[in-house]
Amino acid sequence: MSKVQVFAIELEKQNAVYFAGDWINGKVTLNLATGMKMRGIHLAFKGEAYVHWTEQHQTGSGSERRTETRHFTSREKYFDQSVTLFGKPHGQMMGDNPILPPGQYIYPFRFCLPYDLPSSFEGGTGHIRYQLKANIDMPWQFD
Repeated sequence: MSKVQVFAIELEKQNAVYFAGDWINGKVTLNLATGMKMRGIHLAFKGEAYVHWTEQHQTGSGSERRTETRHFTSREKYFDQSVTLFGKPHGQMMGDNPILPPGQYIYPFRFCLPYDLPSSFEGGTGHIRYQLKANIDMPWQFD
């Protein structure tokens, strides 16, 4: 039986469309069957754009003529914010790690999207994506 029975992010407005300047409200729920040693529980909010395309270019002449493929790539980060819901701040490793006893834990959160964000986008050459991710930071193990 696993120590972690439930570890989930729930948004207050399910399947909602959010706009720049909107508040995102929700909670992270954790159910533990047994006590668990951890550095902490963290929640990360990220927004970024990525684009990549290629272009074909001819170089040389005659028998020395070659086709080169040039790659163009760029990333833009709109925001990257992390909050600690329990335990040590993200990246802090010194000191004892707390043990969270068995039971159900609910960690509410509220995050305001910046006012100058572009809309989400998925295309053949790139994307704009927004992500909300929770993790349990465990010493000497995969999170």
